Amino acid sequence: MIRFDRSKEPSEVFTPRSSDVNSEMYVPRPEHERALRRGIQTGYNIVLFGDSGCGKSWLYKKVFKDERIYYRTLDFSSSENVDEVDFQMLELVSSYEEWQDKERKQTDSIDFKPARMGAGRQGEVVQERIDRSPFFQVVTSIRSHAGKRTAYLVLENLEYILDKPDIVRRIQKMLLALDDPDLGRSKVRICLVGVPSEIKEILSDGNRFQTISNRVYEVPELSKLDRKSVDLLILRGLEQELDYEVESKTFCCGKIAFATYQIPQYVHDVCLHVALRAEDEHNIVTPDLIDGAVQDWVMSNSRQGVEFIRKWIMADRSQKSVRAKTMFAISRLDKHFFEAEDVTRMMRQEFPRTFGSSQIQSLRTLRKMAEGNDKFLKTDAERLLFRVATPHLRSALRACLKKVIKPEGVEVKKF
Repeated sequence: MIRFDRSKEPSEVFTPRSSDVNSEMYVPRPEHERALRRGIQTGYNIVLFGDSGCGKSWLYKKVFKDERIYYRTLDFSSSENVDEVDFQMLELVSSYEEWQDKERKQTDSIDFKPARMGAGRQGEVVQERIDRSPFFQVVTSIRSHAGKRTAYLVLENLEYILDKPDIVRRIQKMLLALDDPDLGRSKVRICLVGVPSEIKEILSDGNRFQTISNRVYEVPELSKLDRKSVDLLILRGLEQELDYEVESKTFCCGKIAFATYQIPQYVHDVCLHVALRAEDEHNIVTPDLIDGAVQDWVMSNSRQGVEFIRKWIMADRSQKSVRAKTMFAISRLDKHFFEAEDVTRMMRQEFPRTFGSSQIQSLRTLRKMAEGNDKFLKTDAERLLFRVATPHLRSALRACLKKVIKPEGVEVKKF
């Protein structure tokens, strides 16, 4: 049954892909908001990092709006080379050109005048356009539009250009160039936004750029929401904004929190599917309805991920199916980065009859899963830390893996 008396549609309440801050559904992050404000007050460049979907963009946009900060954004998600980065900057500038007198030439000539014949002088000004770098132009343009306000150039989605050394070097030079007297007068700073490891690599590429770390202020890593905030977000949207009835609230919120890893963007996404399904169920949200909505979400966003998981599990036909159990254990971890010991501990907890007190070669298994082009995990070789290759794949694990009691094992659900 579709309601005709409500003032808002589900897509207006739950906005997972909105570039604008949804003020009614924004969940305050007091610690990070305070830290970002302190960073602004220091006058340094700012580093804002965290897992994909954790609300980095909404955070800086909310604080910048509150503080009346002028900013423009460069999105690196589709940048392939330096030329494309320059083109983006020039698009921001639109038509910025500056002309000045290069030299003044004086020429002599003979003039025939009505009253007499004599010598005269003519002045000729030779002009040359000053060609400025795209970065100089965009910084100057930002300052001219910002007036006396604090101003930032925001570099979004830096993780996409980690494997493009020319763009990484350009960003490093941009940070250093802000100390140049000409650019320094603009008092425009840079806000770097991306996922954790990639940001740090950009800032520490050999000794040449060690000084960059002295020019930035790091806001504490933005991570998933706490459980109380997740429940607040879910119930505010479903009950207060859409006036739906939610049965077994704690249980329903727990299902959504588990499937989404409590990542804000994913909570919005799943709740949108929940709301759309609830329209056909007399605006009542039940645990079974949430299971169906999670399935809708996974299959619309991570269908390939589910098939990827199925392929990895089918490739291991050993009696214990160690790979499948390892993947299930990973799906139950609440950590973004994890060690082999974390996986071993979870495997013993979830599959006591299979492993008991026997030795588990988790590190070797995890390393194999991080090898080759078609890898399931990414690893930090120095610290021996691992993470699932993509956030969507991580959520797909929780949605599609099912533990079987007899015999003790793991299956991929059939959607």
